[in-house]
Amino acid sequence: MWLQGTLGYDAGADGKPGESIWMGSLFGAGRVPLYDNWRAGFDVQLASNKTYLKRYELSNLDRLTSDLFADNVQGRSRAAITGYFFQSLRATDVTAQMPLALPLLEYTFIPEYKVWGGRLRADTSALYLNRNQGTDMLRGFGGCRLAPSLHDR
Repeated sequence: MWLQGTLGYDAGADGKPGESIWMGSLFGAGRVPLYDNWRAGFDVQLASNKTYLKRYELSNLDRLTSDLFADNVQGRSRAAITGYFFQSLRATDVTAQMPLALPLLEYTFIPEYKVWGGRLRADTSALYLNRNQGTDMLRGFGGCRLAPSLHDR
């Protein structure tokens, strides 16, 4: 796990009371093993306002992404549930239109054995995007493919 935080104070014009503000940022990541093949984790990128990171030359990023997840890996297969929070630092983006992705469900099945002489991979996912302003979205995906085994050539 690692976390990096910053804190800044702007006294405002002429240091007048009521015009001063505290600002800050938090960046980091962490992974925690749970049980069996499960783990949980997070990635965080947050800023107190749209100008703080650029004003103090801390970062040139214009969009920040934070996530919280749990996943399970067994053999070559993986299941995961993830939630995403997006923060725009662009002056033209409307904060209420930034989506909250909760949840993103993913499952990839790759058997250890050959199927019809090749390697099978099946992927599925479902995602819900919620916005305070604008269109919400729900989508699902499923697909599979069979690749020839490279060891047979």
